[in-house]
Amino acid sequence: MNIENQVKEILADALGFSGIDEIHSDDSLMDDLGADSIDFLDIIFQIEKKIGVSIDSNKFNVAGFDINDSEYVSDFKLTKFGAENLQLAFPDRKEKYVEGAALRSLLSSVSVDDFISIVRSKIITDYLLLQKDQKIDLLKVIDKHKLTQYGADVLIKYIPELHNEFKAGLTLGDLGRVYSNKTAQAPILKMLEAIKTSKQGKK
Repeated sequence: MNIENQVKEILADALGFSGIDEIHSDDSLMDDLGADSIDFLDIIFQIEKKIGVSIDSNKFNVAGFDINDSEYVSDFKLTKFGAENLQLAFPDRKEKYVEGAALRSLLSSVSVDDFISIVRSKIITDYLLLQKDQKIDLLKVIDKHKLTQYGADVLIKYIPELHNEFKAGLTLGDLGRVYSNKTAQAPILKMLEAIKTSKQGKK
């Protein structure tokens, strides 16, 4: 089963739906599917148990940014710095990420597709962290919320099937769309198997 369907199955189980056919990619986790903070904790637990990657509950809620970071959010509202950086990362959502936007409205805007993209990104990040002999510097992969040339070269090396897609300057939103490409599914699943094997070896 591909990552998209695995995540949808977890969401359906956690939120009381009969199957993944009732979970649509553009559904808002909160507004459309009715997820609350307790549900999120259960979903994160199930993601780790069934898929094998850990997601920080503080960091997945707003497009992968740490909502506890005072640079991004102050008094439960998006700061100017936060708005500017989220707009850079997700230029197609500029109307949502504006200074003063309420944190609740940001959380409610996270869709099923957003969450799936975050899970895929976490799989790739965890896999790159396993390549210790290659001395990959993850801090150089993304700069100012855009893919660097170094990052593009690293991703091309480990996902050669998408070598035409990875280019310096891609935003986080662009990367999410690349990772959803059908061609990316097989290598991402291989990465996930490598992560699981590594964890089993440490037990």
